[in-house]
Amino acid sequence: MMNDVTHLGFFDIAMMGNIPNIVYLVPTCKEEYFEMLEWGIRQKGHPVAISVLAMGMISSGAEDTTDYSILNKYQVSKKGKDVAVIALGDFYQLGEKVVEAHTKEKGVDGMRKILYLFFTITVISAFVGCSNTGVNNVDTSFGTSDVSKNNSIDENNKSQTDSEKEAKTVKKMVNMNITIGDTTFTATLEDNDTTKAFIKQLPLTVDMSELNGNEKYNYLSSNSRADKSSCPGMINEGDLMLYSDNCLVLFYKTFNTSYNYVKIGHIDNTIGLTKAIGSGSVKVTFSVGE
Repeated sequence: MMNDVTHLGFFDIAMMGNIPNIVYLVPTCKEEYFEMLEWGIRQKGHPVAISVLAMGMISSGAEDTTDYSILNKYQVSKKGKDVAVIALGDFYQLGEKVVEAHTKEKGVDGMRKILYLFFTITVISAFVGCSNTGVNNVDTSFGTSDVSKNNSIDENNKSQTDSEKEAKTVKKMVNMNITIGDTTFTATLEDNDTTKAFIKQLPLTVDMSELNGNEKYNYLSSNSRADKSSCPGMINEGDLMLYSDNCLVLFYKTFNTSYNYVKIGHIDNTIGLTKAIGSGSVKVTFSVGE
């Protein structure tokens, strides 16, 4: 949404706020805008709207590595106390000028009174408020019975036992089979929570679509990401990654990347992978290795 000679974007949130589960992205610079656009196109979990900067697209000169699948977050630029400067979208540069002017007028001590200079990254569906919970107020007027304490201990022990069993299963099963047509490749798995979530879905057969001449992808029916995404810098042939919350990606070429993923595993021997995977959509089966 933007302003021009025929349209005003003042009521964009009011206009789109009734769309269920919508994610509204507000970039502060060119790098964020293109990263948001790419994420919005690739993900399929939400309808997405991106606010176009009315005062011009400014380049920050820095790579944007934000994981936009993590919603309702703010980025803190400067820390202090007592005063908060909230700068949204192209008001971010104005917010910087406010802080700079305040610093010049008040000096270093005045700068320390700036609580936060931050800008909104994503807004989903509606604006909500948060409140702090007094963690020191352990005792309540309701009290806690011995029975409830014992139940809590039992539940905690059960949860720990289940987690230990799951960890042993993952460590025992370090390999996975990836079958494409008549060819089966062996992959070594990563030891992370996202991989554990993916393992629970095996065996799994999916139709993977072609993208960019270097990858096949499929949007899984459920979210599997349980770790923070990061940019690997380099994608290697045979890498199996998760993009966003549920986009499973199998790469069949090596190249540089600026996108964020969680690595699930890697095919040990990629000889014949490109030929097996072909140039179009392909059916791929993931199963537990021996």
